[in-house]
Amino acid sequence: ATATATIPALNAAVAAATAANTQKETPVEVFRSDYQPLSNIVSNICMNFDIHSGKTVVTSDMTVVPNPKLNSDDNGNSTSVSSSDGGDLVLDGDETCVKLMVLQVNGRDLVANEDYVVSPGKLVVKASALKGSSSSMPTLLKTVVEIVPEENTQLSGLYKSDSIYCTQCEAMGFRRITYYPDRPDNMAVFEKVTIKADKASCPVLLSNGNFVESGDV
Repeated sequence: ATATATIPALNAAVAAATAANTQKETPVEVFRSDYQPLSNIVSNICMNFDIHSGKTVVTSDMTVVPNPKLNSDDNGNSTSVSSSDGGDLVLDGDETCVKLMVLQVNGRDLVANEDYVVSPGKLVVKASALKGSSSSMPTLLKTVVEIVPEENTQLSGLYKSDSIYCTQCEAMGFRRITYYPDRPDNMAVFEKVTIKADKASCPVLLSNGNFVESGDV
C-alpha cells in the first residue's frame, strides 16, 4: 500500500456532497464563446502513473506561468484581454472518480480555503498561493491523486477494458485522470510520462511521445 492510503482526500467533502445529490444533471453545451482566458496556464508537465489492481496513483508536476495571451496575440501584437479568474489558477477535475491526496506549490502543502478551494468539477489555487513563491524561481504545482480504472465504466479518462488499461482524454476525459486546465487553449508540453505496473499482468506499457527508457523497478 502507498503512504497516501491512510490520508483523507482533500476533495472528500465535495465528493460526498456530489454523491449525495441524486438529481440527474442535464448535459450542458459548452461553446467556444463561453471560454474566458486563464490568468495562469500550465506550460510544462511531468506525470507518473503507478498502476495497481484496484488503485492507480497519478503524480503530476506542473510548471505554472502567467498566460502570455493576456498581453499579446499569436502574432505578438499587444492586447488588453482580461481574464475572469482574478489571477487564480483554475483546474478541472471530476471529484466522483479523482481523489486529491496531495497539493503543493514549490514543495509547500497548501491550506484548504486559505490557499485553494475545491468545488464540484473545479480546483482553484488562489493567486496569493502562487505569488507566495520566490519570484526568482518558477511556480511548480504538484498534485497526487488516486483513481480506480477498474470501476470507470464511462470509457472516459483512464479505464480498464478486459485486461487492458486504456485512456480516452477527449473531449473532457483528462479531468477524470487528474486536476488540470482541461480545455483546448492550454496546450502544455508533456516533458515526461512514466508508467509503472505489475510486469506479469501488464507486460506491455505504451505511451505517446518519444521512448526514453524502460526497466524493472
